[in-house]
Amino acid sequence: TYSGVSYGTSAFNALDTNSKQEILNLMDSIEKKIQVIDTTANESRHFDYQIRPNDPNSRMIIALKNEMRRLGDTMVKVALANGVSLTTEDVTDAEETKI
Repeated sequence: TYSGVSYGTSAFNALDTNSKQEILNLMDSIEKKIQVIDTTANESRHFDYQIRPNDPNSRMIIALKNEMRRLGDTMVKVALANGVSLTTEDVTDAEETKI
């Protein structure tokens, strides 16, 4: 419901409880990491410094990238729960996942 108008069930609601929780947990973790990166960028080191291998945040940034990839992959579950044929190959860049 938005501005008093019901638009029906969301695609997210078609998921089972475990899948919903997986997505919510990933989103929460992603948001927390983004906040740390943003705060660091505003207070001490821009992002281009944070991604350097010797920076304390670099490993967290790699973890963030991997979590975002997993979140993208969970969209396959959302699609399937809503009758859309989709595979991880449809949403995953094979070259990107090697990094």
